[in-house]
Amino acid sequence: MDESRSKEHGRWLNRAICLRPNRRTRKHEVVELTECLYDELGLGGYRRAAKVSALNCILSNLYLASWLGLDGVPVMFSRRSTHYSIPRRYRYGFFTRHIILPIIDSLEKAGFVKSVIGCNDLGKVSRMWATEELLERLQALAVKDIEKLPPPDPIIMKKRVRKGNSFVNEPADYKDTAETKAMRQFLRCYNSLMDETTVKIELPPGALKDLSEKALLYLTILANGCHLDDDTKGVLKTLDEEEREVLRERGYIVGDGLAGTNCSITCNYKSLHRVFNQESWKLGGRFYGSMVQNLPKELRRYITLNGEPTVEPDYSSMHVRMLYHLRGLETPGGDLYDFGGDKGLNKLVALIVINCEPEHDEVRAVAAKFRDSEKRKKLGDEILKHDYIGNLINDFRAAHPAIAEDFCSGCGPKLQYRDSLIMEDLLKHFVGKGVPIIPVHDSLIVSVSYVDEARQVMKKVYKNHLGFDAVVG
Repeated sequence: MDESRSKEHGRWLNRAICLRPNRRTRKHEVVELTECLYDELGLGGYRRAAKVSALNCILSNLYLASWLGLDGVPVMFSRRSTHYSIPRRYRYGFFTRHIILPIIDSLEKAGFVKSVIGCNDLGKVSRMWATEELLERLQALAVKDIEKLPPPDPIIMKKRVRKGNSFVNEPADYKDTAETKAMRQFLRCYNSLMDETTVKIELPPGALKDLSEKALLYLTILANGCHLDDDTKGVLKTLDEEEREVLRERGYIVGDGLAGTNCSITCNYKSLHRVFNQESWKLGGRFYGSMVQNLPKELRRYITLNGEPTVEPDYSSMHVRMLYHLRGLETPGGDLYDFGGDKGLNKLVALIVINCEPEHDEVRAVAAKFRDSEKRKKLGDEILKHDYIGNLINDFRAAHPAIAEDFCSGCGPKLQYRDSLIMEDLLKHFVGKGVPIIPVHDSLIVSVSYVDEARQVMKKVYKNHLGFDAVVG
């Protein structure tokens, strides 16, 4: 990285992944290197096991960051004690300020990392990146060797905390009840079933040529064993064409001579956890964690469960429909997203407006979503203009006046809680039969041999919760 290019270096620093405590490697050579570095750095004998785990975590994060893009990206970490003060139930034992920061400082002093201090006034945390000397010593490591650990507690409560001009979600403690214990026990049963289930992306010959550039890029990093999470997806959005080409060259999916071959990628991250919001058991509650949930729909259609092809039945216009049903109203006939213009844009507008908080600017929220949309390439920058977006929002309100009062009211977490209860019942039905399925919020990925049963159960469960009939696709 040529640091004399200050503007490019500043842009580079802004593209970063977080120092995640759940990244580690069990690669034998790196485990030995970690023990060796521990002694070289003189980290002392006190809490050796925790410090070795912390060093392993830091090295795994640094290596992953170095792999993303032409020059890699930095790793964000905080020097503030509050960043590490999270409830014990969510904490990895080694991830404390008094362990992490001295190790980072020792690595920098030894010439293994470089760093820049964060700017409190700009709300930016510190950044670090591996030097060539460290990367040479990590030659035995590959991104496929970096594991993602599940959260220590699969039932997660979040609270909204104001920081500067915005709100962020942070983990909050809670007291266990019979309900939380039952939720946790069920997730253990589900995760145990999925541990025994082989989940793959199986693309038939010729399928690659029909995929979007985004899907091909995702396949490339997945083929290398890189976990597709919010960090990696965020970085991929910012890469220029040269950097994307570097990633493609590192992969073995996209290239000459592969158009007529099968493509098979095993999905290793299958466990779920559940997240509630705003310190309430009645807000949120959705299931997260499976890497399949992060795949675009054009790739999810090629998922197999234990070698069997799958189908993804979904609830049509789920949250719009729920708003009608919660008011005791029947929904209008036809497509609820058909209110003029491009249907794909209409759906994005509807979801954002429904989930928007009262204090947020819905036009700006929609513009941010459109900016990264595939539709932008097709329809041009016209869709980013605020007048264009404002007209779409007005069209949505005009199409659904009976529920317009709920728009931009912050009702999103309440609807998510409702759909999480529906999904919970669906999962319990199939897990009780030993049938693996994967939830994607308003849809299910299920083997073709169970798709008819899935559609029937989806309709039954929805009616049990809302008292109205659902439309299942």
